Amino acid sequence: MKPTKYFSSLIVLLCLSVNAISQTTAQKIKVNGLLEEWSNLLNHKSTGSFYEFYNDQKNLYVALKFTDDAYIKKVIAGGLTLSINTNGKRNIKEAYQIKFSPIEDYRTTRQFTSSPTKIDSSTLAHRQQVLTKIKELQLINFTQIPDSIISIYNTYGIKLGAKADEKGNLNYELSIPLEQLKLSGDIKTEIAINIQFNAVDVNRRANTNNNRGGAGGMGGGGNRNGGGQGGGGNRNGGQGNNDLIYSAANDFWDKYKTQ
Repeated sequence: MKPTKYFSSLIVLLCLSVNAISQTTAQKIKVNGLLEEWSNLLNHKSTGSFYEFYNDQKNLYVALKFTDDAYIKKVIAGGLTLSINTNGKRNIKEAYQIKFSPIEDYRTTRQFTSSPTKIDSSTLAHRQQVLTKIKELQLINFTQIPDSIISIYNTYGIKLGAKADEKGNLNYELSIPLEQLKLSGDIKTEIAINIQFNAVDVNRRANTNNNRGGAGGMGGGGNRNGGGQGGGGNRNGGQGNNDLIYSAANDFWDKYKTQ
């Protein structure tokens, strides 16, 4: 093959590949917790978490998958905090925050367990059922919305989908209108996003009315592909004593450039 023909063929192949990628990421996302549209989830290894961000002209989307038994229990009994700093700084105080309340008492949650390779039917049924209890979100620092607790069926355009898949992993999908974050779909902006596993009070019953968010001190920052900085844990969270994991908040950061 002549060089000119070779390079022409290569350019065509590259164009086809780029087009395929853009079609995958640009498809309309259904916020239902199934994560069917997400094909490039990043792995934060030390917490067994997978995550990805995406935006279109109207919304910012966040996909989260939790696979580690200990951290799944922590999400259920302690809740999560998602923080978005639209200035691109790793600074929580300046960030928009969405808190997911504890769903269930820790003493109930800890009865259910799994291993990295197997999950029993009762644990799977428990995880599928417990996510249906999520009814509210707590908003902090949203300039157009007063700091408040809102229904997941709200008029602000914030949507949440949560499901447990057939392996017992917890899947969360969230969409937030760009206008609520004072972002524009026409301007590329680098933002910093923090995912925090809130602390669990392992000694008393979680009260979702008085302990919303359940946050403790900030843990170490994480990074793409793990890095082990976002908190301890093991892939076999149901074994041994994980109270140290549960009793302190821990988190990880990443950055995303809107498109």
